[in-house]
Amino acid sequence: MKQKKAIVVLINSSISELDWIMPVLSYYSKNYYILTYFKNPKIYKSLKENKALFHIWEKINHRYFIEKYYDLFFLKLCRKILFHFNINYLTNDYFEKKLHGLQRLKKIFQFNYVYNNFSLNLIFSDFGVNSGWVKIITKYSKKRPKIIHYPHTPSPYNIKKKINNKYKLLGDNLLVGRKEDKIFFSNYIDKKKIITCNTPRYAKSWNKKILKNSDFDFDYNKIKNSNIITLAYVSKFNIFKKKKIELKKQLNDIMKVITELENTVLIIKIHPRKNSSDFLSIIKKYDQQKWLLSKIHLSKLSIISKSIICHPNSAAGLDAVSQNIPAIQLQPIKHVENEVDILENLGLVKRAQSPEILKKLIYISINQPNHKIWKTQINNFKKNYPKIDTSLKSLDKFLIKLM
Repeated sequence: MKQKKAIVVLINSSISELDWIMPVLSYYSKNYYILTYFKNPKIYKSLKENKALFHIWEKINHRYFIEKYYDLFFLKLCRKILFHFNINYLTNDYFEKKLHGLQRLKKIFQFNYVYNNFSLNLIFSDFGVNSGWVKIITKYSKKRPKIIHYPHTPSPYNIKKKINNKYKLLGDNLLVGRKEDKIFFSNYIDKKKIITCNTPRYAKSWNKKILKNSDFDFDYNKIKNSNIITLAYVSKFNIFKKKKIELKKQLNDIMKVITELENTVLIIKIHPRKNSSDFLSIIKKYDQQKWLLSKIHLSKLSIISKSIICHPNSAAGLDAVSQNIPAIQLQPIKHVENEVDILENLGLVKRAQSPEILKKLIYISINQPNHKIWKTQINNFKKNYPKIDTSLKSLDKFLIKLM
């Protein structure tokens, strides 16, 4: 019986990892089984809340596994105790192999079943996560599938920025979005192992699929004649507790600006992980006809918005600019967000240094959508991501050799 080929994708931290790699998985789902591993139930729940991604994933995914806290609990407890007391790493690796070995990965996806006689050809995993799976499989499995890493964010990397922690490639290859990103990572990784793929999630064909599979989680007819502004909000009140005054002021400033603009509605999309509920007590003080909350894909919200407001170091602005929608960046809060931002440096977002400037930029986005500020953003996006619509085909030429 001929074995069927399969690809496993390891989702370790958030659905942003799946969001980045999904166009690639969709492309290969015609000829390969797609198998998805979720490190915890929270990630899967977050995926279900993002209807667009979930609907597409359901269509292309063959089988999935959600790691539970109590799965192999005794082994996890032993590993934790050994780590705590710094006991011999070989003994610790015994438990790691049981938890993250290739045999267990095959077992949880039932490769051993006769009627599911799979051949595991490829593993995708975010490069930024110290995945137990990748570490153990590469260390102890002589015959193993190729492991391809990719970034969990489409944000570009600053080639001039120096970092303290050097990146290490545990798998076989790394996918990056831009040629400049390849220059950045080649300081730490053999450049022959780095593949530039122009971020497939921004291809027009993929964006159409996202929009097709997206339904509004609010009554769009009620606000469609308003000037819609979307805020991609990262609620950090529980992370930066000493900065609550500054965080409250930032959000209050945004809400005041929106209330001062006529016929304007703010859609607030909260970050899936950095989502402290403290923000609710602030926005509820304002006219509820002027704002609403949404969990749908940012690409869907971008297309109905006059502009997107985002934080520094956030890729949300790229979702807007990739669809020719203005992207406005908030002024960073000291010791919360970095003052230097690569998106601003590349001219992909326009920073609002004050509430007054924020109001002015929103006004321009509403009344002058073809202003030179926004045209410059679009041109800069095209310069940085020049071959978006052929990215999958070029990537396929590389991956097909591995599979």
